[in-house]
Amino acid sequence: MKKSFFVMAAAATMFAMGLVSCGNKQNADNQEATTDTVVVAEPAPAPISGTFEGTLPCADCSGIKTELVISEDGKFKLTETYMAKKEKQFVSEGEIVRGEGGRFSLTDKDGTVRQYELTDNTIAVLDAEGKKAEGELADKYILTKKM
Repeated sequence: MKKSFFVMAAAATMFAMGLVSCGNKQNADNQEATTDTVVVAEPAPAPISGTFEGTLPCADCSGIKTELVISEDGKFKLTETYMAKKEKQFVSEGEIVRGEGGRFSLTDKDGTVRQYELTDNTIAVLDAEGKKAEGELADKYILTKKM
């Protein structure tokens, strides 16, 4: 009786060791099949700063002299001078919100939002839907960085 108990205990031990061994082999196989994924964070976009200027088209005047001053703290001052018989100047200030790529929007203190796209040393003025101007006047909707 003692002998059969010993045989059964030995068999159970070997069976358990076999399961552990197989389990380790499966884990080893799974480890070989598993690959590490490395996530590379994209660098934060460079801050937009500087003074950009240009003359934008105007329907009822000779142009809108535009100066956009962007500070490194994410604030802006936009000065627009309508060049007509009686010049009118409008100044708005507010904050910049960065979008994808070089796109950003300016939100002034009244809640008015304007969209732009930064490319090298120029800023393209976008329409309300975020599209660049097209056609023969497209190059007139560009502000150039003052050096």
